[in-house]
Amino acid sequence: DIPFHEADTWVLVPLDSAHAGVLTHPAYLLRFQTNRGRADRFYTNFLCQPFQPPEEGLPVADEEDALNPDLQNRPGCEYCHGLLEPAASYWGRWTETGGGFLDPDAFFSAFNPDCEACATTNLPCSADCSNHYVVNASHPAEEPFLGWLKSYVFRQPAHYDHIEQGPELLVMKSIAAGHNPLARCTARKLAEDLLGRPVTPLEEEWIETLGEEFVAESFDYRTLVRSILMSDAYRRVR
Repeated sequence: DIPFHEADTWVLVPLDSAHAGVLTHPAYLLRFQTNRGRADRFYTNFLCQPFQPPEEGLPVADEEDALNPDLQNRPGCEYCHGLLEPAASYWGRWTETGGGFLDPDAFFSAFNPDCEACATTNLPCSADCSNHYVVNASHPAEEPFLGWLKSYVFRQPAHYDHIEQGPELLVMKSIAAGHNPLARCTARKLAEDLLGRPVTPLEEEWIETLGEEFVAESFDYRTLVRSILMSDAYRRVR
């Protein structure tokens, strides 16, 4: 606790294991205020895999399907949301439109019987239930999730671990992927930034090599910068 008149006093605050670098930094959480937005930005900026519809377009849902609240299964929506919804789950314990953490060890279990009780009876709901748990079902498909944290709605059991492990698990899966999209995307974005232009098709093999070296150097960003600055491509920049 710091008195208001001592606002220029800086204090080191250690972060616990729930935090995952920039992905749970207040600047990131407040700039991208929905879990879908946070996941979308990660795929776009860190993996170079933006969510885009197919060139042939998307199917149009009929009147009944258009009311399906589960976007993973709604025709036309499932193309992106089949991946986006599970990805958004990694931020499931971080409040949307804010940067708070719903600590499972302190207060916020995945299922809260008190929240289910207030949702299914005339009992008043607490602020925690109203803000963070499902207490109203706008569609019959949502009724099985009454009393659950909102991030669990329509999640498959295989994705529960996304919520509990957080964004760090998403990063580790990206690093462990055979083609390592995170390393290649980092190399591409840095190269384009330093070259001042998009990478050409003839330079794709070079980007692949930069990504492999980035991994081999334990993701040392300075080494990646040095490799690009010492490259023939950078020396040809005018």
